[in-house]
Amino acid sequence: MALTDHAPFQAAGPSPAGATGQVGDGVDAAAQSPTAALLTAAEVRLAAEREVGGKALGLARLDALLASWHPGEDTAPPAQVPAFRVLPSSSFRSHLADPRVAEQLGGALLALADVDPTVPDGRRMVEACSRQMSEAVLTSPLSPAVEAGVHRALDELGPGPWCVRSSMAGEDSATHSFAGQLESFLVLPDSDAVLQAVLACWASAFSPRALTYAIAAGMHVAATRVAVVVQRMVSPDVSGVMFTVNPTNGQRDEVLVTSAWGLGDGVVSGRCNTDEYVWTDRSGDVRATLADKDLEVVAATGGRGTAEAAVTGDRRHRRTLTTGQVRHLALLGRRIAAHSGCPQDVEFAWAAGSLWLLQSRPVTASLPEANAAGRQVVWDNSNIQESYCGVTTPLTFSFASRAYATVYETFFRMAGTPERTLEAKRHLFDNLLGLIEGRVFYNLNTWYEGCLLLPSPDHTKDDMEKMMGVDEPVDFVVDEAAPAGERLARMAAMAPVVARLIPQLATIDRRISRFRARFDAVTGSIDRESLASMALPELMAVVETLDREVTARWDVPILNDVRVLRASGTVRRMVASALGTDGDDPQVGRLVSDLLAGIDGIESVGPTRMLLSIAAAARDDRRVAGLLQAGSPPEALAALRRQTPSFARRIDAYIDRYGDRVMGELKLETVSLRDDPGFVVQVLRNYLSHGDLDLHRGLEREKHTFEQALATVQASLPARRRHAFARAVTGYRRAVRDREAMRLDRTRLFGLYRDVYLAIGAGLAEAGRLGARRDIFWLTTSEIADYCAGRAVTTDLAGLARLRSAEFARFAEVDVPNRMVTHGSPYHGNDLARRGPAPDTTAGQVLSGTGCCPGVVEAPVRVLHDAGDELSLNGRILVALRTDPGWAPLFPTCSGLLVERGSTLSHSAVIARELGIPTIIGIRDLTQVIDDGEVVTMDGSEGTVRRARGPEQAVGAGSDAEGERS
Repeated sequence: MALTDHAPFQAAGPSPAGATGQVGDGVDAAAQSPTAALLTAAEVRLAAEREVGGKALGLARLDALLASWHPGEDTAPPAQVPAFRVLPSSSFRSHLADPRVAEQLGGALLALADVDPTVPDGRRMVEACSRQMSEAVLTSPLSPAVEAGVHRALDELGPGPWCVRSSMAGEDSATHSFAGQLESFLVLPDSDAVLQAVLACWASAFSPRALTYAIAAGMHVAATRVAVVVQRMVSPDVSGVMFTVNPTNGQRDEVLVTSAWGLGDGVVSGRCNTDEYVWTDRSGDVRATLADKDLEVVAATGGRGTAEAAVTGDRRHRRTLTTGQVRHLALLGRRIAAHSGCPQDVEFAWAAGSLWLLQSRPVTASLPEANAAGRQVVWDNSNIQESYCGVTTPLTFSFASRAYATVYETFFRMAGTPERTLEAKRHLFDNLLGLIEGRVFYNLNTWYEGCLLLPSPDHTKDDMEKMMGVDEPVDFVVDEAAPAGERLARMAAMAPVVARLIPQLATIDRRISRFRARFDAVTGSIDRESLASMALPELMAVVETLDREVTARWDVPILNDVRVLRASGTVRRMVASALGTDGDDPQVGRLVSDLLAGIDGIESVGPTRMLLSIAAAARDDRRVAGLLQAGSPPEALAALRRQTPSFARRIDAYIDRYGDRVMGELKLETVSLRDDPGFVVQVLRNYLSHGDLDLHRGLEREKHTFEQALATVQASLPARRRHAFARAVTGYRRAVRDREAMRLDRTRLFGLYRDVYLAIGAGLAEAGRLGARRDIFWLTTSEIADYCAGRAVTTDLAGLARLRSAEFARFAEVDVPNRMVTHGSPYHGNDLARRGPAPDTTAGQVLSGTGCCPGVVEAPVRVLHDAGDELSLNGRILVALRTDPGWAPLFPTCSGLLVERGSTLSHSAVIARELGIPTIIGIRDLTQVIDDGEVVTMDGSEGTVRRARGPEQAVGAGSDAEGERS
């Protein structure tokens, strides 16, 4: 590891103390001010972690959690954090910037470059550099400002003794605990001892073990930042450490507590034998293993520092903690872990009957696999993440979960499934979706179980996996494992379903026409403009109308999805048979995808087509173009309404029809174009800057692609089967076209629900029940309905919203895999974090996926995790984890599309095909492997991406990078 990759000790921006600067530029603002103020707990919570370190931030969060404890919960208060102040790391950096220190440190850093501390010569070099660096820190006096700040902090904390503890940036993190590498100093009786300990804490950042740890962890010593915690000492009877998950066996429902007499230094250093207690969530029982506690750590004679003392009498074999104390710790530990979002390692002390918490940090040790218990469930986000990307709010999930349950039960009832079967399978409908770490997942167990309710469940399963884009199908046997009698009974029960489905599928075109007409009539009868003036009961009546008249009658779109499912499987199997291969052959996938190219009248392309038409009209009118491009988007739109109302009406017509088609359109919390039409203006500006956007040319090219694919397959078929294949392909294309049309209807329905719930949120906020109207998204549909109907178990809606907002903010910081297997409750005893080695970003010059639209493009890539305001790609290849129809306006300005997740039936694939944009989907780990700006050659027919060169240096922000497409 090279330790000189960063400029030595360069301060990185403003801090609470106002520190900036680097080695050689003199002292910082903290040293120039009369007093370098130490931060209070409240100030620490607002500070950046690099300024206060992990330990201080953990203390501040503990202090806040305990301060917010409501009377009557378990105890009040359950514990306390000893009063403390924090000297931020800017003072440490300023001390190192003193020329007397900087010169010595800089020389040592150069000597440490590429040192291997695991060999004798390397260890000697680390030790020599450590002595040089530590001495430089210790012999340079503290600035007058820091001294004054420490004196003031001690006055505020009250009489000693005190302790001084290091708090390093990155310490106590889930990645690197840095535990035990830096020094802490206990039982400091006066201010001089505290000031000396501050210097010693700083110097310990360069101890041999700290330097060795940093080198092994790949950390940059030059970027070290050390804050210092100055704290009131507690003189405990008993000290210890609690783990909120048992690190010895991986059991998530067990709390492990170790404790010894005296100060906690004896426990964490391992000098003292400790008792061990295990508390379980299952029974609350405490298993106690008592040690021979022959030694304890106490305050040294004279009142400064610590000393070891012999334990005498029955204390050697007596319990250090009572059963009640262990239970008290365990319950508190559960709250701390839940608040922190991960298992915690908590240091504590009992003194005169009171519990004091001294530290809390994430458990960083690798935990053994927990015992598997309960039913195994496979979770997969497959193409559901296209609709519900990232963290999804409680309102959206509860709404989607209820909608899935309603529409699928309705569909199976329409299909003729007996009522007794529906009643027995109600759990299936209620559990189609799951919410894990704030993300929506398919519960594949229930989807596979649903396959058993349809004809040919083996084919249905295979077709469903292909349509969903499931990367790793789950093995399950339908008929082979069942007794013959059970198989016959299942076939008999399926007969009425087959009898009902066949005529319904045969007349589906008429059914779709009636469904859409009825949809338009019901949704059109609701005046969106009047929602804001409605009372709460009226708004809930609108919700009930939509539930009853639309959502509960969503059987035709599901019937069409079955049509798509069966048609895609039929076409895939016919293509595979023609080629003499199986359905997993990549060539089969490419041909099936090409057979969907060039579909006339596909609704998903409508928004882009309409925007291109509006842009073309603006390009022909200089006045309109000038107004469109002047000022902010809201200002431009206002000017258009005033000066060119006829053109503004075209934009209004777009918003009226497609105002709910936005990125993340099925998430109710998404801001639609009806609330913020600025997106339309930005897209039109974008298109005006590109004079070569020809949608018609792309559509003609896609029709040619379709004709070629059809001819290729038919050439391999016997003459007697060609007509049947053409008929199957026609039905497949019509089914996909109708699916896209009804999915726009679904988007419009969700948009209408969104507006109703926002109006409910506004009314609750006006009544003081919520802090703001958008806080409605932190509640569930049932909580809102129960509140309105008088069934609410809590009416503190604002409190619920605050709680959920904090919890889901933590979810956003967690990396969750796309697929996982859990046992029992997924939230209990299961590891939900992403595991395994990170993708190798240097390996694999050729990446593979599924080609969805042919064409070869060489261009720099633009990796977008969230499109945000960047709406012009200037000919780059768009790289994304997933896209939904709301991304479509970006497509005309990119030369190609690469998507990590999805299937050939994903919206992005359907839209890109119609626009003639070379597209590849299903490229594993794409967004983690490809670098932004890297030049690649993609082949949309073969499904390959060749990483020919590294990041293109000539391509910078705002520059053009027109892709070369063939």
